[in-house]
Amino acid sequence: MWTTLPELCTIPITDGTHKTPTYTDKEHGVPFISSKDVTSQRINWNNIKYITRELHEELHKRIAPQKNDILLAKNGTTGVAAIVEDTRVFDIYVTLAVIRPSQNICPQYLYQVINSNFCKEQFNSRLTGIGLPNLHLVDIKKTMIPLPPISEQKRIVTEIERWFVWIEQIRQSKTDLQDVIKQTKSKILDLAIHGKLVPQDPSDEPASELLKHINPKAEITCDNAQYRKIPKNWCACKLVDICSFLSRGKSPKYSEEDKTYPVFAQKCNLKDGGVSLEQAKFLDPSTINKWNEVYKLQTGDILVNSTGTGTAGRTRLFNTRHCPKFCVNGNRIQL
Repeated sequence: MWTTLPELCTIPITDGTHKTPTYTDKEHGVPFISSKDVTSQRINWNNIKYITRELHEELHKRIAPQKNDILLAKNGTTGVAAIVEDTRVFDIYVTLAVIRPSQNICPQYLYQVINSNFCKEQFNSRLTGIGLPNLHLVDIKKTMIPLPPISEQKRIVTEIERWFVWIEQIRQSKTDLQDVIKQTKSKILDLAIHGKLVPQDPSDEPASELLKHINPKAEITCDNAQYRKIPKNWCACKLVDICSFLSRGKSPKYSEEDKTYPVFAQKCNLKDGGVSLEQAKFLDPSTINKWNEVYKLQTGDILVNSTGTGTAGRTRLFNTRHCPKFCVNGNRIQL
């Protein structure tokens, strides 16, 4: 059967204090929870605030959260609920509503239903406010809830928790696998650049001779600490000496209308590898003659992010299959 949320509660659904709290430190205060502390569908006690004991005494007379209460975010990240898992004492702000299940309702069942897409859609359809959405108590009370027998509620919770354990194991395994892949790639590259990935052939032409063919003016670097870690017939040199072109891109003038000439920018070097022009901006076609031919990207170009927190140094190999048209390099190092 179906019923509204208030029919399943032992007290009227209410929210926390509407007053601006008087905060204090952890040693002298009482925990104070708001909607920002339940965004993960659990109460995060790590970054909570604390209110004075005098204010706590006042607020606790109005509403005293207890174990198995459900705290529902009314503001900010609306429609997210957390269940009170223990008996610790705390108070709540107006951004949270308190839902106290009746004795004949499994708290974990109601918690799971409230966090479901079914309830989320109901909440979203009733949001008000521009910028910071609000979910008012009167609208929360209209929420429809499917109600199975209590024994089935408990079986549903057991099954949900069983599946969630598997999902978490899969997620963790995926994270572990990604770490192993990243470490393995790094190790393979380390072996390669130190001449340990494949057997060395003494009959190979020394790399010093190869460097002369590439750039007769190039200097062999001997004072680098890495030089001592490479095979005898290898040599170390500066990057610029083995590039036909090495430069940062230019700051382009963009066009909002014309989509002819994509500009390869920092965000085109994807975090998880590869290249994509989906987020590229486009060059103002009236400025195309100002771009020298060397700035036109071609297969084999190496593109290095030269700026950006967490993205500087990200390196990708360009291929014209990414963009068969004229594609220019915007503010990236091009090798």
